[in-house]
Amino acid sequence: MKRMLFVGFAAFLAVSCAHATAQKNERPAWVDNPYKVCSADQMCAVGVGSRLKMARADARSGIAKIFESKIQSSFSSDLSSKNDEITQNVRERLDVETDMLIDAVEIKETYETPTDFYALAVLNKNTAVEKTIRELTLLDNQMRALTSDDTPASAVRMEELYFKRNGINQRYIVLTGKSYPETVTYDDVAKAKKNRIGKRHIFLKVDASPVLESAVKQVLTQNGYTFAKNRTRETPFVTVSIVAERAHLNVEGFVKYVYHLTLSGPDKKGTAVELLSTSFDGSGRNEKQAAASIADEVKEYLAENILKLSF
Repeated sequence: MKRMLFVGFAAFLAVSCAHATAQKNERPAWVDNPYKVCSADQMCAVGVGSRLKMARADARSGIAKIFESKIQSSFSSDLSSKNDEITQNVRERLDVETDMLIDAVEIKETYETPTDFYALAVLNKNTAVEKTIRELTLLDNQMRALTSDDTPASAVRMEELYFKRNGINQRYIVLTGKSYPETVTYDDVAKAKKNRIGKRHIFLKVDASPVLESAVKQVLTQNGYTFAKNRTRETPFVTVSIVAERAHLNVEGFVKYVYHLTLSGPDKKGTAVELLSTSFDGSGRNEKQAAASIADEVKEYLAENILKLSF
């Protein structure tokens, strides 16, 4: 009798364990519909892959695609409230920048089958909003600082920051349903452009190869400077020197040069000083090719440091 009871109890345990295992391996509802477990203040996406790492990455990518779709839709519906210039420039610069929200994305659940892995990614909207506000506030502070600078380059940079801010503001709109208030308006940007760009003539002297002289002039032109044909007392005198120094290169048929760049011009008091100085390494089959190889670096350096110019 005792043996029969033991056998019966053992059978009961086996059935119970089998049932528990089935429950444990049962396909979660979120695999087919993530919003079964997603609250109103979250965005959710499911990723799948042959490895767990791939499933996690796919889930995060899914959040990015959802966000991008919502931002593009929001921007399209908001076009009527913007003038054509703002619309075109924001569209060109519209960047979802989902990498900036990576801290707000969490892998909440995972599930494994014999052939695939699944991952549930969740974006916490409140965390994303806080991060977005910090970015917008930083841009607002940068633009406010530029309103007190009277160089043409500052007006160009202010406009770039304004359009970047508008792109990030689209993210804020998707997260909250409303726009984040502007502290620097487009009227402020337009006024700065009108008062500064094309109004600052400089007498420029460039001591460099033709390709590098062209690179220097291109950056200055893009940042609102114009070039005077004659030097006068009222016209800022700006010199750019890019001197090539031959360097050792143990590669047959190629040469290497170190290019030393210095830019001098008047400071805020009108005194001629050295404002920029750096070096670049260039190489090629001859000096002309070596110079051409650093042209983009020269342009990038000048663009990055243009606000250091006080004239």
